[in-house]
Amino acid sequence: MPHIRIRRSGSRTSRICWHPTAVVNWRQTDLKTTSRCLTSAFLRSRVDWRRLPPPAESSPAPTSEDVPDALSGSDTDGLDSAPVQYAGSDQDYQIATRFAPVFQQALGSSPRFDYITRVDFDGDWRGDNNWDSAADERRMLAATVYFSVAESVTHYCIHYAVFHPRDYKGGTDRGVVLSQILREGVTRRGDYDPTGLAAAAVLATRTIWRGPWWSVEKAAGLFESTRVAYVETLAHNQFIQYLVERRLFGRRDTRVLVEDEHPVLYIEPKGHGSEAFHGGDQLEDAIGVVVYRPTGESAEPTGLAASGSTEEVGYNLVSMAERLWPFARDLHGELYGGVFDYGLWTVDVLDSDDRVIARDVPLGEVGSLFRGTVGGRNMARPPWGWYDQDEQDRRQGEWFITPAETVKRHFDLGDDFSTTYLHHPVLGVLRDSSR
Repeated sequence: MPHIRIRRSGSRTSRICWHPTAVVNWRQTDLKTTSRCLTSAFLRSRVDWRRLPPPAESSPAPTSEDVPDALSGSDTDGLDSAPVQYAGSDQDYQIATRFAPVFQQALGSSPRFDYITRVDFDGDWRGDNNWDSAADERRMLAATVYFSVAESVTHYCIHYAVFHPRDYKGGTDRGVVLSQILREGVTRRGDYDPTGLAAAAVLATRTIWRGPWWSVEKAAGLFESTRVAYVETLAHNQFIQYLVERRLFGRRDTRVLVEDEHPVLYIEPKGHGSEAFHGGDQLEDAIGVVVYRPTGESAEPTGLAASGSTEEVGYNLVSMAERLWPFARDLHGELYGGVFDYGLWTVDVLDSDDRVIARDVPLGEVGSLFRGTVGGRNMARPPWGWYDQDEQDRRQGEWFITPAETVKRHFDLGDDFSTTYLHHPVLGVLRDSSR
C-alpha cells in the first residue's frame, strides 16, 4: 500500500499499502491439473519464500463469547452510533479531505468486487461474512476511504486506506480453492519452509485493505501554501517512494501526479494493489474504470464503467482514529481475528511551553488482523499491520505509529523535517488549539 507525505506549510502525509500475494498461472490448465502442480510445488519446496510476507506474530482475538456485547458486534446499532470523537477531529477531516487522493480504480471480470466501500457495508462489524455479503446486490457499496492525520512541527502525515470486500485475483471460485490447496500443502509439508512464510500465500481473501500515505509541508495558512511533498505506496509488501509532479512528465516510476494537491493513484483490479497512476499499460486490460474523487458524499457506481466506460464517483472520508482504532484497542472480536503486542512506543512531542519532551505511549495488545476465513484465515491487515518485506528488522506498525520518523528515514531528509509531534490522535497526542 502506498503512503504519501506532505510537508508542513500545512503539511500532510499519507500512505498506501497493499498485501503481497502468491501468483499462480492457472489460465492455461484445468483446476485438477493446477491442483496437482501446486501440491507438487509445495512437496518439492519450490516456492519463492522471499516473496511471501512474514507470518504475523499475533494471537487469536477474543470471540463474541469473550467480549461484552458492546464490543462484539452483536449490537450493531450501538457500535455504529458511537464513534470515539477527539478534540481536533473536525480539523483532521478538513486536512484529509483537502489532500485526499483521486483513485483510478480499474475493473476486472467481477466489477462489483472492485468497488471500494465501508467495512460495515453489510450492516454489521463482522469481518468473516463480507465475501458472501458482497455478492448480495441489494447491499449498497457506498464509496468510503478511511484516513488518519498526524502533525509534526513542519509537516502533516496523512494515511488513507481503502476497503474491498473481496480480493479475487485467483478468480472468485478458483482463487479460493487454490488458496486452500496452497495452505494444505503447507500444513502437510511445512517442514520444507525454511522461513515460515508460506502460511501467508493466498489467492483470494474475504477482505482486502490497501492504502497510501503522504507528507504535506505546512505553510503560514492552513491550506493556502500547503503542498504535498512526499508520497509513499506499499506495493506487494514493498514501500515505494515518489516525488511529486504537478504536470505529468519525467520518470513515471519515481513520480506521482497531483491535481490541485490531490495525488492521483491507480488501483489494480482483482488484487487491488495500488501505485502512482500513469495510464497506459495500467488500464489496457481493464474492462472499465471508476474514478473516485473526494466529494464529501458516499456514492455507488451505477455499473456504467462495467460496459467499458469511465465513471466518476464521489467518496466520503471516515476517521480511523474514531472508528477502526478504538475497536482494535478494545480487541473487537468480530472485526479482528488476531492481535499483536505492540509494546511501548516513545515519541517526541511539544509541550505547552514549546519544549520538546519524550512521551512514552504503552499500546500493548492491539487488533492487527481482520477476521476472515475464505482462502486464508485472517489475512487482511489494518494500516498498523502493514510492513515492507525488505525491512523485516523494523518494528511492526511504525509506518502508521511513527509516520514522521518513517518518512524522514525513507527519503533521507535533514533537520528541516521535524519528527516532533503536535498532534497524533492514535497515540493520545492532541493539538493545542491556542498554539
